Amino acid sequence: MRDTNARVSVVHDDIERQKRYVRDGWNMSGDLCRRDEDGYFTFEARTDDMILTGGNNVSRLEGEAVACGMALEAQLGRALGITGPNAVDAIIETLTAYQLPTSPPGQTDAGRLLEIMRHDKKVRDASVRFALLESVGKMRRDPTGAWTTSVEEKVVRSVLETPER
Repeated sequence: MRDTNARVSVVHDDIERQKRYVRDGWNMSGDLCRRDEDGYFTFEARTDDMILTGGNNVSRLEGEAVACGMALEAQLGRALGITGPNAVDAIIETLTAYQLPTSPPGQTDAGRLLEIMRHDKKVRDASVRFALLESVGKMRRDPTGAWTTSVEEKVVRSVLETPER
């Protein structure tokens, strides 16, 4: 390949890429940030930094939300007497080893989390359902054979509000 062609290709690629990131004179960087109460921004993720899995794009933030959900479901199972403490510890230790979060950031409001959960794909008949472990590798089934179980909101709230989460 000649050097001239390589440079033309790079310039062309950069122009096409810039068309996606510049709109009405604004640079749309693709950065997802969180703004705190003092007006400062904290970088969270890139909108173009996705993992393609099963034909779906998954962002780092979605992966972190799933990790938090796994930890919550393990703790819910423990609170309900379904999941043994060794399984909960194993889930938390594994997520931590991969530097994934095991609880929502900061002082996230339990009521707000419950509101968000009401829009989850596992909601059935206005009931938030959870995939609960009996042990690592063994899921609990409800009486109908379903892999998810309805859990009373007060139990979910109690686990969300437990400081040692």
